[in-house]
Amino acid sequence: MNILIAIHKYFPFGGLQCDMLRFAQHAADCNHQVTIATTQWDAPTPPQNINVTIIPKRGFANHEKLKNFAGDVQKLIPNFDKTITFVRIPGFDWYFAGDDCYATQFPLKHSKFILKFHPRYKTFINLEEQIFNPDSKTSIFIVAQHQQKDFISAYNTQPQRFHLLPPGMNPNCIRPDENLAQERRNSARRQLDIPQDAIVAITVGANLKLKGADRVIQAINTLNQERATSKLHLLLVGKLPADLQQLAAQSHEIHALGLRQDIPDLLLAADIMLHPARQEAAGSVLIEAIASGIPVICSDVCGFKDHVLSTSNLVTSEPFSQEQFVQLTRTALDNLPQFTQTTRNYATKNDFNARSDQMLKLMADGQ
Repeated sequence: MNILIAIHKYFPFGGLQCDMLRFAQHAADCNHQVTIATTQWDAPTPPQNINVTIIPKRGFANHEKLKNFAGDVQKLIPNFDKTITFVRIPGFDWYFAGDDCYATQFPLKHSKFILKFHPRYKTFINLEEQIFNPDSKTSIFIVAQHQQKDFISAYNTQPQRFHLLPPGMNPNCIRPDENLAQERRNSARRQLDIPQDAIVAITVGANLKLKGADRVIQAINTLNQERATSKLHLLLVGKLPADLQQLAAQSHEIHALGLRQDIPDLLLAADIMLHPARQEAAGSVLIEAIASGIPVICSDVCGFKDHVLSTSNLVTSEPFSQEQFVQLTRTALDNLPQFTQTTRNYATKNDFNARSDQMLKLMADGQ
């Protein structure tokens, strides 16, 4: 097949961007012709068997740029056998729903007046409606079951157009044999100047505020006040706003590492992942933590919370309670060997790398 993939912007640390590139590489490795259309490629040159077409940006505001990108990339569709978009653009064969339903989420954050008249939200909702309305022919990949319910409620989309995917993840996060795992763990801790016997938590996200980093910092500080010795360490991997950078800098045990490529080694260096996200349609990083062998605490909004429930049952309820999150973290630390073993047993029984193959098969079958 000659496949067109659309994504508005590519950068190497976004979850949606990683999902897109893993699919593109899998399709290319299966001898399909792959073209990625985007307005910018902020990364090293893509693999030689993938073409990248840069479509010039047009417009001033982000919503104008997205609307114009949609119009420009739609002109390419007739040149390809199959098309898939990872951003809300109508007219494609497939849409990968890496985010939750705008029509459901926006009213929780903005007034009806803003949603009706602000051009930014009008544009986003209009593009979404064109994909999900009953007259659209676009099939939809979803990463969590609640997405289907929300989209059908908002747009009366036909249920048969939805296809639930298994979790996706960076395969390099799969825990290696124990000797190598310990070697990489010790090496990462030495580089970070963290004692080998310290308990280390980790929070990962391109946007750490959205993933609840402030909640995590507050919890770590609370728990460390209870501990006379053996202070907890925290790895914050991703972008932090200035106020959280200042807050993190107040503690020697909190390590703000910025955006990093060595996530697999950092997961091995950690003992537990804390992910009390404010918004998370799925959460591939949760699967990557489980695959690396460390238990996870997450918020109820995370699409992949069922996997956390299956390994540790450490999921906060909504509305979010900082007190409950601290208590869950305390419980996890008090029972860390048990939760770690349960997580590793679960990881060995599940295949977290079937997503791209399933997507490709469904596209080839014309579903």
